[in-house]
Amino acid sequence: IGETAIQVMGGQLGPTIKILGDYMYFDTEAGAPYLYDGLSSNEALEAGRKYTTIHATTSFLDPATNAAVDHVPVTYIHTAKDNIVPLERQQQIVESLRSRNARNVSTITINEGHMPQALAPEVLAKAIVEGISQE
Repeated sequence: IGETAIQVMGGQLGPTIKILGDYMYFDTEAGAPYLYDGLSSNEALEAGRKYTTIHATTSFLDPATNAAVDHVPVTYIHTAKDNIVPLERQQQIVESLRSRNARNVSTITINEGHMPQALAPEVLAKAIVEGISQE
């Protein structure tokens, strides 16, 4: 909260994200090996073409100003092998949430990369159920 997506990613978009006016897109060929780390180059490229979309530029450049984290319990799922948002940065995000949120922020760590919803949906689903069960 109060940070842009770019700030969360370390302050820069990186060479794989291109801005075209009000929209930005992911350079699939250049970035898929990072986003889908753990897959072969061909599989990463296929996943990138399947799951990667165009985003509104404001979704990355404007800070979040209001969020449910101030009003509901939160479980943050750390992705230990994330090359986009490294684990250390994820831990900083959790500390930021804890410093502003009156409710407890629980954490779960899965041994996955940035896209568990695409590459390990069963692992992610199990973590979500675990998070819900902690309440």
